Amino acid sequence: MGDLTSWLEDTGLLVSQVRWNEWQLQMSHQYAHYTVTIINHGNWISYGADLIGDVVGNERDEFYRSVLQLNARLNGTRIALEDDRLVLVREDFFEDMNQYSLYRSLNLFHQAHEHVYSIVLDEANKRNLFIPDP
Repeated sequence: MGDLTSWLEDTGLLVSQVRWNEWQLQMSHQYAHYTVTIINHGNWISYGADLIGDVVGNERDEFYRSVLQLNARLNGTRIALEDDRLVLVREDFFEDMNQYSLYRSLNLFHQAHEHVYSIVLDEANKRNLFIPDP
């Protein structure tokens, strides 16, 4: 765990250790500031970040259909539903992890978040859906 902690601290991002196996990183792109939660599960590491809360409106089913279609096109990340929120997630095997593969994974996750976030917001807006505050 010590290596992972130091690797995360070396990213230059704001990092906080939440538990012995969980960290949070603050990231941002042109559309949002967001928190990435990283959990070391032993043999694998998961990354997760909120996208948006549940949507309200007449075209809710069509919105989720478009999210499923988007999810099928993603490579290395996926969209999940957790506690009535859409989240972006990714996993890596820890045994294959080194400092540079961690940075690559974080970069891929960040790029995916920016891409997916903008599409999900556009889909919700196109369908005149309301996104309640969390």
